[in-house]
Amino acid sequence: MTDVPAAGGLRHVVLVGHPGAGTTTLVDALVRRARGLAAAATRPVARAGWSVAGSLLPLRPPAPSPSPSPFPSHRPTTALAASRLDHRGTQVTLLDVPSDLELTGALAVGLRAADAALFVVSGIDGISPRLVQLWEQCESDEVPRALVITQLDQPRAEFDESVALCQRLLGEGVQPLQVPLHAEDDSIVGLIDLLGPHLHDWSSGEPAVRDPDLEHLQLVEGLHADLVEAVLAGSEDESLLDAYLDEEPLEPAVLAREFTSAVRRGALQPVLAVVPGSAVGTQELLDLLVSAFPAPSDVPPAVLTHPDGSPAEASRVDATGPLVVELLAAVDEGTGPPCVAAPPPSVAATPPSVATAPMIEGRPSSVATTAPSDAPYLVRIRSGILRPSDQALVTARPGAELVAAHAADLQLHDVVGRAVPVLVAGELGLVHGLVPGQAWRTLSLAEEPLVLAFPALPAPPHPTALESAAGPAALLRALMPVVGRDPTARLEESVAGQVLLWSLGERHARLLLTGLDVDVRVVPVSTPPVPGPDGSPHEPYSAIEVHVPPVYARTVVSLLASRRPRWTRTEAAPAEDLTVVLTELPDAETLDLSAALAAASYGTALLLRSPARPQPGTP
Repeated sequence: MTDVPAAGGLRHVVLVGHPGAGTTTLVDALVRRARGLAAAATRPVARAGWSVAGSLLPLRPPAPSPSPSPFPSHRPTTALAASRLDHRGTQVTLLDVPSDLELTGALAVGLRAADAALFVVSGIDGISPRLVQLWEQCESDEVPRALVITQLDQPRAEFDESVALCQRLLGEGVQPLQVPLHAEDDSIVGLIDLLGPHLHDWSSGEPAVRDPDLEHLQLVEGLHADLVEAVLAGSEDESLLDAYLDEEPLEPAVLAREFTSAVRRGALQPVLAVVPGSAVGTQELLDLLVSAFPAPSDVPPAVLTHPDGSPAEASRVDATGPLVVELLAAVDEGTGPPCVAAPPPSVAATPPSVATAPMIEGRPSSVATTAPSDAPYLVRIRSGILRPSDQALVTARPGAELVAAHAADLQLHDVVGRAVPVLVAGELGLVHGLVPGQAWRTLSLAEEPLVLAFPALPAPPHPTALESAAGPAALLRALMPVVGRDPTARLEESVAGQVLLWSLGERHARLLLTGLDVDVRVVPVSTPPVPGPDGSPHEPYSAIEVHVPPVYARTVVSLLASRRPRWTRTEAAPAEDLTVVLTELPDAETLDLSAALAAASYGTALLLRSPARPQPGTP
């Protein structure tokens, strides 16, 4: 067995923030605090040596790439990476997702692997619309959340204004848990815990907890009352709120219990303050992660089906239960091409017999489906125990046939890369030896196959035309392993004879192309006419579907109107609180559409496209 505690002693937390908010700096500060290291380090602490949809974090200088990025002045800096720490007898895994929120594949992996989300908000820059969108997604999925205000040691940083902005944009459940205290030089030297209230004095470099002074109590009296009422409002024990409003004393242990319950139910989202450079607030945040966020065994059981689609008993986190493993992502342990989760959408429509091979627009590559993958898989053990041998394993996804998962014994590692004999229910880990194209699928025993439902990922809307001095065949061979492991990328040989890499946008394409073992050049995408029914030249068109918050719908409609649409209409999507804009555009007008939509909607638009009927004429 491993030295990992039972599932109740684990926490899996994903950190989400917009670029510049300081998520990676925060992770480093938390790991340092848990390890008893000094704050304000000159170099980051050791992190897990793998990445998803991005480059490796700076564990070591990257090796010189045989193929530099064909895009000018590009240096990939985004990654999904794991850090692990121990705090008060609990093992905490922190998943730092890319701050470039265009990389939805890595973001989906991080959210799927975690049981709670920590949103990191800059005390200077506030909240981006895309971050609001992700918050609403977590709310819809009933993911427990908390917020951390960072960069409070910078000029113009305002904790109170940041909290007010979060409450206005994210909802009434957002409540401050702390109030920072400033020294004469305006540095933060303490925190008032509003739940107590208690004063956490950091002036000595270590937190000393004591009762607040009278002036402090007067300062936070209203905030304390608001927090307590928010905690008790959703309590199953309705008498607690009545007793509090009648000014009856409330036991601290009861209030702490109700606070934890409110956070885990998603009814309350506490806001904390952290200054990573001085470590102020790191101890308090670690305490929250352990005490208020759920363990894997606390989350609702996962819905399971049999391969034929019939319902199976829900999967609880239980080492004695049937083996149920989520294959989340093929990850990169070196400096080669980044790898994201599942087979691309085109694979899902292919016959099951070739479903494990990377695809080029509906045609399987020559990669053997029985050869082990060089890349390990990030996995989550939902139930049972995964052992390296003596088990016939299969993978499946809804509506597809079972696929043999491995041809040799597996090699198992914990989430930070240490070899382990087994992986147990509740754990995250890395698995070597699975065949390619298995991500975003369920791994189970061949004698008892089970299937989890995975969320859909968007089809890639952005084309990049590529050439190589090594020739098309070598270019395709180099690209197929990357695309075969990335659900948000696709290869196509166009009617013009070009090799097209479809991705989520230019930044995503840059990351996919970095580190290839062949020279790659980006060339203009060609959209030549196609033969119509009567043999005359027709211009190729695409059906466009844009999902966008209503506040940006008019801007999106205006943008599409400038691109020669055949027609345009809008529909409401009440369940998603979005507006759907539908149109058909010439292919020549869609080449930069994803970037234009991202700029027009502040990164909140989701673009879907599919082939439409060509129209008479030439581009």
